[in-house]
Amino acid sequence: MNTFQAYSAILLFSGLMLSAGVMQAQPGFEPPVRGIDEYRTPSDYNLRNGAAFNIVLNNFGFGISGEYRRVLSPLSEGFVELQITALRDVTEQNYQFFGQQIIPNKRNRILSFPLTFGFKHRLFPQPISDNFRLFVSGQGGPTLAFVYPYYSLNNVNYIMVEDFDPANFSYDDVSFGPIEANTGQFVNDAFQGWGDGSWMWGSAGQLAVGVDFGDDFKSMTTVKVGFTFSYFSEGIQVMDPFNAVDFIPPTQNAAEVYIIDKGSPKQKFFGSPFITISFGSMW
Repeated sequence: MNTFQAYSAILLFSGLMLSAGVMQAQPGFEPPVRGIDEYRTPSDYNLRNGAAFNIVLNNFGFGISGEYRRVLSPLSEGFVELQITALRDVTEQNYQFFGQQIIPNKRNRILSFPLTFGFKHRLFPQPISDNFRLFVSGQGGPTLAFVYPYYSLNNVNYIMVEDFDPANFSYDDVSFGPIEANTGQFVNDAFQGWGDGSWMWGSAGQLAVGVDFGDDFKSMTTVKVGFTFSYFSEGIQVMDPFNAVDFIPPTQNAAEVYIIDKGSPKQKFFGSPFITISFGSMW
């Protein structure tokens, strides 16, 4: 190798080393790689509070509620919810009679106002995307139920089935007065009978699994499904406590006589699967 070739080799080697050093020293040349264990939470955006409007569907019908949320930790939230919903016996059957909806043997309507306090925790934040945030939740608290009559009572002739002997029937054994049984009363509409209603205290709760959707943590869109329940220690008379199982046709001198048997007992526990859709915001 002559002198020129030696100098050329030295200069080429020095240039390569210098270029490598410059490239290595340049900040931000390689974009940072997000770790698989990293995830975003409302705390990353200094969001601590949230409010939502909820639409509830269950076996009792349709309900609405308002909800306030408070961030407790990066993955956990506490919340309080006030709901308005109906309660009923899930065995009820609806019939149309001359354009009016009739529920045979129903005694009372119920509006329920549960005020529940809950806890919510996000699950599996690492492998699941931040725009599909799976969580579990539970809540419980008092509920106030307004119970009002499905129909107005009428005075009728009746006899209890255990006192009725077809072979020895006498009108002297017949009672006259109001009886909570299906004796052809006119049904109240949803806004009638409130003056005869009463309030009852009970307890309510929910267990659920759900998903918070979206990359924008300031906007809340949530769907959750689970089981909701209410309990009233004194029980509520949802269906008729007595049933008219037969009747004696009217005569020229006497009105018809209803033969009455025992009906449904008071109901203490109300439970149903549910789905809730929530819309709200955080700040």
